[in-house]
Amino acid sequence: MFQVKALDSMKIKKQSWYSEFLGYEIEVNLRVDEDESAEKLVQLLASIEEWDVSFFGNLEPMLYSYYKETLLCCGETEPVIDSQDKIWKYVRVSELQIFSHHSRSYVMACGSCDWEEEHGLEIDIDEFGKVVYVGSFIGNGFRANPDNPEYGNFVLSRS
Repeated sequence: MFQVKALDSMKIKKQSWYSEFLGYEIEVNLRVDEDESAEKLVQLLASIEEWDVSFFGNLEPMLYSYYKETLLCCGETEPVIDSQDKIWKYVRVSELQIFSHHSRSYVMACGSCDWEEEHGLEIDIDEFGKVVYVGSFIGNGFRANPDNPEYGNFVLSRS
């Protein structure tokens, strides 16, 4: 279980979380603006504990679309991933950032993927557990409008 504790006056809280599904520990950072309290984000932080095989399985078609589109656009042939259920072998989530944006809370999962070494990976999940962005790392994919994320969002390409 997570505990919220201030590390410094900048109100950034750091912890780690071990994902049973992924099989490794991920750094977790709580970004709290000066005008808000960390308690607002605690419920979202606690929801990470509920991410299970089903949660990660729902991400697989989105990640696989990102993989296929990147190889197609770049003319690459490596790595060869022949099915979406093998995608996690080529992904490494290194950090989860929990933050607010216009009174809504989000988790941004950042990391790397073998098919896009330059731009990496970003997955954004809103406070209700809805995945709102999957694609290359851009800082948060819905910056302009959370209800209509920018080009390159593979949540939108999913049927």
